[in-house]
Amino acid sequence: MEDIILGWVLIEMLTDNRGTEKLIIPYGIPLVSKENIDRVPYVELIKTKNKPLRLGHGPYDRNTIFEESSLLLKDKQLSKGESSLEILRRIHLRDCGFFEKNLRTWVNNYFDFIIKQINLFSKEIQPLSSISEYNLELNLWGMAAMRPLPRAHIPGAKQKFLPVDIAFWDGNEIIALLLKGGDRAKTLKDVSSEVRVFLVESPSAYLSTNLFPEKIEDKFTKFWLDIASPPDPFGPALFRNDPTAVPLF
Repeated sequence: MEDIILGWVLIEMLTDNRGTEKLIIPYGIPLVSKENIDRVPYVELIKTKNKPLRLGHGPYDRNTIFEESSLLLKDKQLSKGESSLEILRRIHLRDCGFFEKNLRTWVNNYFDFIIKQINLFSKEIQPLSSISEYNLELNLWGMAAMRPLPRAHIPGAKQKFLPVDIAFWDGNEIIALLLKGGDRAKTLKDVSSEVRVFLVESPSAYLSTNLFPEKIEDKFTKFWLDIASPPDPFGPALFRNDPTAVPLF
């Protein structure tokens, strides 16, 4: 009975997406229906805060974090920042589905893009990492990059759910990406006014392609700007002295 009640509560939340201050985006599944609505992963966003959803915000499943973390324990060559990004890479690949090769390649390329940005602008990031006693490792700033939601379901103009390959929340609107030639690109219909949809080339493991259309690429570069410290989903929030602070997942 409790599961049924929870399912109907979530249905009401999702159907009230439009015109409210809350935005709920299911993700990581091929289909959203009344049959699985009580079990779908989703993010809940407050539109009035005007803040992007970042990698470090989560929320992430605690058991998944522990499982992926344990797989990295044998590799002692990875720093904390490198480990954090690698764990999140693996978690987001899980959300792609095992057989969606193009989507998995795109997500892999996105995490490579984050690391390249940090390396490219390391001299710019370094002063930010030294503003406190913590002396943050540069790779931890990758937590500030916008979080991709693979196999997301966005609000439509007439339908409750419209499947897209990748969705981001930039603080003001949903940026939805559709891989050219994919089934989602063929079936997408009218989206709501708070969504911008872009077709992107399907990536290849042998041929690199641009991840984003040129008109929105600047939204994804220099993701460390305008924040005092990167959010950390693996432990107590940075600069918080309370020893009882709980992890953000």
